[in-house]
Amino acid sequence: MRNCTIAVLLVFSLLTDRLLGQIVNPDAVTFLGAEAVAAEFKKDACAVFMATYNTNLNEIKDWTPLGSGFFTEGTNTLVLAITCDHIVKVASLAKKDLFVGLDTETGYLRLRANPVHRDAPNDVAVLTLSNPPGGVVMKSRAVSILLFGDETSIVEGRGVLVIGYPLGLGFEQDKNHPIVRLGMIAQKSEGNRFLLDAVASHGNSGSPVFSLKPSGTTFVGMIAAHAADSITLLDENAQVAAKLPYNSGLATAVKASVIFDAIRAANKVLTVPSTEGR
Repeated sequence: MRNCTIAVLLVFSLLTDRLLGQIVNPDAVTFLGAEAVAAEFKKDACAVFMATYNTNLNEIKDWTPLGSGFFTEGTNTLVLAITCDHIVKVASLAKKDLFVGLDTETGYLRLRANPVHRDAPNDVAVLTLSNPPGGVVMKSRAVSILLFGDETSIVEGRGVLVIGYPLGLGFEQDKNHPIVRLGMIAQKSEGNRFLLDAVASHGNSGSPVFSLKPSGTTFVGMIAAHAADSITLLDENAQVAAKLPYNSGLATAVKASVIFDAIRAANKVLTVPSTEGR
């Protein structure tokens, strides 16, 4: 009887191994192996801040985190920062300077950023960085234009990484540690945006989204907003007493192709010869 039991367990084990071997696929392995991609592409993300100055002094009093962004390549080896246009709008309405955080050889710095191109309908802004006297050597990395995906890169069900600074987290004590979240492409539409099954919070606006696939990582878009919902609470008379907002777990992302067009428009502005002094 004991030998029979062992034989049954052995057969069951062999069948289980065969079934699992049929189920596992390269995409699933890549999805589970996202830690290597996260370690590499965290270098591309940046936090976006608004500065408050001391009265009558040219000294910064404090920083207000506004959202996320990422670096990419501009014309003539210029490094550009990409974020959402609504983030730039907040600083503009408050009449405060915009800054971008980055890693350098001398530590974490915040450099003043100026919008060179704004695409309000698609919520994309392209920023240039103001290098301080003497310059800085960046350790942060720019997303190569070659990594920008097209429409075929947006595949429903494909895993993605969202890298950013939700809830003002990720740069404590002037150390750059962006937050990495895992999700998947939930819906591809014909427009300029697509939906992610990924929790995004305030501060994630501007977060780059990277797809995970066996052939390599691709930049597919940028978080623009998260879909909010509410829970209705009724009182003893079945009347609405309160509505409590909650995160639906769905986020809206701007497609990489739209961001590429914004970068191209910014490059045209940056390459126009100056007419000053003529």
